[in-house]
Amino acid sequence: MLGGGWKAGQVDRSWPIRPSAIRGALRWWWRATTGTLIDQGSLWEREADLWGAATGEKESKVIVSIKTLANIGTPRQLDRNGIPPYAIGQLNLGGESKQVLDRAEFTLSIEGHLLLTEAQAHEVGLALDCLVLFGGLGARTTRGFGTLEVKSANGPHFSATAKTLQETGFSETFRSAYGLRIVLSRKSWKSASDAWGASLAAFANFRKAERNDGGARKSPNRWPEADALRGALETSGGRIVHKNGPNSLPRAEFGLPLTFRSLKGHHGFFGDATISAYGGEDNLRLMSPVICKAIRDGATWRGGAILLRRERLKPDQLIFKEPRLRGSMFNTDATGFPDKLMGSSGNQESFHQPHPDPLDAFAHYLTSHAGWTEVL
Repeated sequence: MLGGGWKAGQVDRSWPIRPSAIRGALRWWWRATTGTLIDQGSLWEREADLWGAATGEKESKVIVSIKTLANIGTPRQLDRNGIPPYAIGQLNLGGESKQVLDRAEFTLSIEGHLLLTEAQAHEVGLALDCLVLFGGLGARTTRGFGTLEVKSANGPHFSATAKTLQETGFSETFRSAYGLRIVLSRKSWKSASDAWGASLAAFANFRKAERNDGGARKSPNRWPEADALRGALETSGGRIVHKNGPNSLPRAEFGLPLTFRSLKGHHGFFGDATISAYGGEDNLRLMSPVICKAIRDGATWRGGAILLRRERLKPDQLIFKEPRLRGSMFNTDATGFPDKLMGSSGNQESFHQPHPDPLDAFAHYLTSHAGWTEVL
């Protein structure tokens, strides 16, 4: 678990697993499932009626408490020991800025208020299913930190293994009603860390789509964003690698803000360019709709990718911090991208990708190129 305490990035040594954090995670998963089926005009009212309102007008009908807390590891500084590099990303590894907790066991109690309806109880149970299967506690849970494992459960049982997902049609309900897509590695591991690493390696290979031949130079990235920026800034010098994607920034769909950097002295240098999303008066941070993590499957673990439902970004929602790019119009069409991927031999292989939605493109990569299976 990364952080999780009252101070960002820090572990609370006296109470590392907080009821408020679990209630917040349940609320988030409620929005990602039930919330997607509710009209935006009534979403806030429905949410406040179940989970409470910050203004104090309504109390939460969901009572979360921690009954026991045991086998707590010692918080340590975040480093690369046992953690996949793509999970860490650009996080600062120096100083006391980030801490991780390797283990903690706790007994969780979730009770409903007397006014909790049967339908609301079902919605909370669904959010709990998602938190256990697909989510986690602490920070960067979309990159697999904070994964939970259920040792035992009393009361209404929830589907807590990948095996149950496939055998009961649990995932079919998620896809048909809530738009969640679940793709699992065919290979399984005894170690959760190995499965976690495999899930992030697959996402990294797809997002980077580049080959390092062992030298200092890498082959051109197989995504069109750099060419789109060079074209808008007129720095391409007539050399565009991806001629069929001149205005496309497909990887913006994987979370914003997103910064692209070009090296000085290299062809088409444009400096740095940061993409954000416009949301009225403020620029919005958009969480990645892709969750990569280890998923429990009986006695072993499998790599998992969970793709969340979300609306595609519109061209007028993509904005730039740099004044020289303001007013430029881009889309997120991924059709044909990436056109090559790194194969098992370390060489790039052609990749035929027909989907305009980058999330569909990633699912296509996992099932057609990486040998994963979408759970239906």
